[in-house]
Amino acid sequence: MHPPLPELPDRPVMATSWPSDPPANAPFTGTGLLNLLNDAAYRANSMLVDHSASGLQNDPLVDLARRASTPLPSALRKALAASAGLTVGSLDQQSIAFKIAGPEGVHTLNEKSWTPSPSDAARAAETITAHHQSEPTTRANAFSVDDVRYTLSQSGRWARFVRRSGRWRLDSPLADTLDELLTDTGPSDG
Repeated sequence: MHPPLPELPDRPVMATSWPSDPPANAPFTGTGLLNLLNDAAYRANSMLVDHSASGLQNDPLVDLARRASTPLPSALRKALAASAGLTVGSLDQQSIAFKIAGPEGVHTLNEKSWTPSPSDAARAAETITAHHQSEPTTRANAFSVDDVRYTLSQSGRWARFVRRSGRWRLDSPLADTLDELLTDTGPSDG
């Protein structure tokens, strides 16, 4: 008979230092190794506790957003943003998109504008007008009313963004139809 397994912690125990610096000619630093170790610990803990996917199949943009969605010290968050050529605010938008809608949210946030068919655009504008009692401003695949924007992705799914502090932020998981977002209970707090 085996003894019971110990309870898993809610969060992984993070290493605070690397025992020694790698050789000077190594293509990495002790800090980089420490960051990699802590990210691996966080990812493994998420897999065990939350049954999350490993995320190893993520493309670099999605992995950046996944990494930014984990608890990071301020200095590491700034370094991560700088290494990706982003501001911390842009990195935070990526992180929020990942938390709300996973890889699909990140890709939708970063998708270039495109022009849907005139009939699809007219149908969307009509649906939004009926719901909001106000005609949306239309720009390519984005339809805005006040501080809410509905965006049709090239995959045919809909995303809702809200304007917070002057930035458009993904506000809900993507939906198969615009009606699903319009009948949703409202913006998330996340």
